Amino acid sequence: MAHERQGVLNIIQSLSRSQKRIVMMGIDLLILPNAFAGAVFMQALSVSLGDLALQLVALGPYMVAITIGLAYWYELPKLRLKDFDGGTVLRYATFTACVTMFFIPVGFVGGLDVPISTFVLFGCLFFAIGTLIRLAMRQMLIELYRRAGNQHQVLI
Repeated sequence: MAHERQGVLNIIQSLSRSQKRIVMMGIDLLILPNAFAGAVFMQALSVSLGDLALQLVALGPYMVAITIGLAYWYELPKLRLKDFDGGTVLRYATFTACVTMFFIPVGFVGGLDVPISTFVLFGCLFFAIGTLIRLAMRQMLIELYRRAGNQHQVLI
């Protein structure tokens, strides 16, 4: 078990700063469709899921571009997990609110047949899932360093 932890720690330490940024951005991009799907399912909308999926596939590149652009605008890729505290959570909340605000007109122009409350719920889910994932990753990383016995290691 200790050897497995050391192996995971070695993998994390071998990643360059830019690779760690890509991982964090990838996590946000994976959350996007899941948060939107969750918002649609939670509201039990009477829209055809097949049609909605096709519309989302068509709008996907725009949503990804908006998310990446806003993430860099808010300098989220530069944040390290050890910096994820109250102020950073507020920055992440502002980022997810802006992503949601930009998605609303894109969705309506793109013909998404969902009420505005779906977008609001999406924003809440995006924030909650993203924050919880980052906090869990931070806690796991701290625990890995603690059990490795290297107290002077630098977190992501």
